[in-house]
Amino acid sequence: MEARDDNIAAKSEIVREAGGAGMIVIDERDATQVRFDAYAVPISVIGLQQAFPGGPNEFGIDSGTSMSALHVTCVASTIRATNKRWSVAAIKSAIMTTAIVNDNIGGPIQSGAGPATPFDFGSGHLESDLALSPGLVYDFDENDLLDFLCYHITNDYDYYKLSNMVGRNVVCKSPPVPPYQLNYPSIAILSLDRPVSVRRTVTFVASRNGPKFYRASIEPPEGVDVTVEPQVLDFSHGEENLSYTVHFTPLRVAPGYAYTFGSITWSDGNQHRVRSPIAVRVV
Repeated sequence: MEARDDNIAAKSEIVREAGGAGMIVIDERDATQVRFDAYAVPISVIGLQQAFPGGPNEFGIDSGTSMSALHVTCVASTIRATNKRWSVAAIKSAIMTTAIVNDNIGGPIQSGAGPATPFDFGSGHLESDLALSPGLVYDFDENDLLDFLCYHITNDYDYYKLSNMVGRNVVCKSPPVPPYQLNYPSIAILSLDRPVSVRRTVTFVASRNGPKFYRASIEPPEGVDVTVEPQVLDFSHGEENLSYTVHFTPLRVAPGYAYTFGSITWSDGNQHRVRSPIAVRVV
C-alpha cells in the first residue's frame, strides 16, 4: 500500500532486482489519476475503494476499468517475463490482437444499448493464454509516436510542449504523417472522403518450426470497400518483418455520419489469429 511519502520508482527497482515482473499498488489516498512516471517494471495503481470495495476485511465484487487494469497488468507482466526483449508496444499488440469479440455463450458482446462496438470493448475480451503466443505483433518506437503527436500540433506552444515532454528538440515532418499510419494494432480513419491506403508492418514472433504463411481475411465496415495487398505474408525465408497495405474506398455515408466497424485478421490456419479492429467514418 502506498503512503504519501513512498518512492514507488525505488520500490519498482527492488521488485525488478528480486525477479518480479510487475507491481499492483494500492493508493491510500484513493487516487484515480493515470500516472506516466518511469518505473522499472509494469505498475497498475488502484485506489483503496477499488482494492477493498466491501471494506479491508471483506470480499467484494466490482467491475470497470479500475478492475480490468489489474488483469491486464498481470497478463502484460507475464508476457514480459517470457519475452524479455519485447517492447511495450509489442506486448500491447499481443494482448489486443488475440482478444475475442464473443461473450461467454458465443454471442456478440453486448452493451447496455444492444450489440457493442469497438468503441465499447476496444479489441475485445482479453485471452491471456493466446496473448502469450500471438504469432505476429505490431511494434513501434519513440520516433513513430512523435510522428503521431506532430500531426496534432497546431501552434508554436504545442511544439514547445512536445519538445519539453521528450526532453529534446523535435523536428516534425512536413507534411505530417496521418495518425492512421502509426503502426498500431487497430485502424481508425476519422474522415474518409476519398480512397486512402494504410500501411502496417508485422513482426514474426511464432516458432520457426510452425506455420510461416499468414492469410488475410477482411470484415469490411459497412459502406466501405476494403482490400489488402499482399493477401498472404510469407515468413518461410527467415524474414522477421513484413509489411502490407490496406486500401479503403468510401462507398456511402452511414446515417448521421456515424462510424462503421470491421476488422482484418491474419491467420496461419493453425494456432494463430491476429485480429485488428477497424473503425471508419465516411463523410
